[in-house]
Amino acid sequence: MKIFIAAITSLLPLAIATGIQVSTVDGRPQCIVKAVGGNQSDVGNILDAFERCGKSGYIIFPEGQSYWINRKLSPRVKDLNIQWRGEWTFPDNISYWRSDSYFIEFQTHRAGLILTGDGIHIDGYGTRGIHWNGDTWYSAEAGETVEGRPMPFMLWNVSDVSAKNFHLRQPQFWA
Repeated sequence: MKIFIAAITSLLPLAIATGIQVSTVDGRPQCIVKAVGGNQSDVGNILDAFERCGKSGYIIFPEGQSYWINRKLSPRVKDLNIQWRGEWTFPDNISYWRSDSYFIEFQTHRAGLILTGDGIHIDGYGTRGIHWNGDTWYSAEAGETVEGRPMPFMLWNVSDVSAKNFHLRQPQFWA
């Protein structure tokens, strides 16, 4: 018993450090993602949640949480329900997003977030969604769109998708 308690105690800081609470609900994995805070990257925790719970599971971004998305991400999922109550903020680093976003052949656009898969159901519950710092882009380009400006988010090669009560605030490009 002492060995078991020691093992659990030694793993507890690792579980807390990841910022993800993983459980099982109705036989399906559920990940609750807590924001790191302080404009520190949440991308690692978010990708970990998609890896752990992105197949026949639930991912919850709780209300009141602010996530900092400082690099591109492209999770592939299947049969996933997302409760998107918190807000993801993409920093206003124009030079980064122009050079390190996903190229989209359609109209030669780019994207910082691509979601791929089947059975994707997003509900923002009217609370939050994604904040893109679009004003920075509008001011910098002064009405002249320059190649490399990303779309807010791309659903790519998907089927059976629904998104409701979800906000895209200040997109860099059309939404």
